[in-house]
Amino acid sequence: EKCNMKSKCPLYVYVDGTVSGDFDDRDTVFMKEMAARGYVAVTADYDDASMGYIDGCQGFERKSQKIFDDSTVGSVLHQLCQDDNNAFGHRNGVPVDCNKGVAVNGYSQGSH
Repeated sequence: EKCNMKSKCPLYVYVDGTVSGDFDDRDTVFMKEMAARGYVAVTADYDDASMGYIDGCQGFERKSQKIFDDSTVGSVLHQLCQDDNNAFGHRNGVPVDCNKGVAVNGYSQGSH
């Protein structure tokens, strides 16, 4: 099924590990696979230094929750699930319906 504004799809979010998105195409592989399975697939990037890698996993987990807090304006879930215009910062509607489901996957630090 093709995702479009009349037939919206569930959301898949991939979160890279520390700088892994800069060196490999793992995120692209996962996103293409999930899109083929009928999801709107996005990747959540973050500033490695500000996410608290030095704090270890606990620091990252605490800060990374903001990525998925749908009440936080600017978070991935707020922009795609709560924003009525659903423009995700590029003025194009994104055909996602979070009521159909949100799947999250990640690698290394991004899997926490």
